[in-house]
Amino acid sequence: KQNSAAVNAGHFGLSWQNYNFDDTARDSAGEKLGDFTDRYGVMGLSYGFRLKRYTVTGLTYKKLSQKIYGEDYDHSAWDFGFLTQPSRATAFGAVLSNVGSKKKIINAKEELPRALELGALQKMGRFYLVSEVKLTGYEKIQYLLGLEFKQQKNLTLRMGSSYQDDLNMSFGLGWQDGGYFADLAFLPHGALGYAYITSVGFKF
Repeated sequence: KQNSAAVNAGHFGLSWQNYNFDDTARDSAGEKLGDFTDRYGVMGLSYGFRLKRYTVTGLTYKKLSQKIYGEDYDHSAWDFGFLTQPSRATAFGAVLSNVGSKKKIINAKEELPRALELGALQKMGRFYLVSEVKLTGYEKIQYLLGLEFKQQKNLTLRMGSSYQDDLNMSFGLGWQDGGYFADLAFLPHGALGYAYITSVGFKF
């Protein structure tokens, strides 16, 4: 189960994400040791500003908390973003995420999976076509493609695909009224099968 919420005010933003799933611990012989729940949460504080009229950049400081095999771990990292809009219908962006130091998790020092994401958006009437490439250095390049359709002023329908080894499809819808917004998504989640993700927020 995953939930998220976000609040934006001026140049600043505050976001929260949390998910948990049930798992079973086993010994080397495969015997069941017990059931447990893994938890993962992220609290982020963001700041963004304009470089030019249609070019912006920003950074986010993230505080992460994890519970793995019954043990609690905390970590922190930075994300950096850049967005430019050469025309009213076209935009390009880049994000470098999880920039931070190594931290001991269980018996070894690990660093968060650093990633570089490059994306583009093209508006075509009431349709929005979005493409993205994700590079991590430790796994195959991931290609993402999405399509949004603004059915009404406040309602948006979405579908997308994520390709690495398989073509995974996802679907969702979003609602917005003034500063309030809510989203519901149905998407693949690897070995966990499909997941429902909900998010709500308020912009002022």
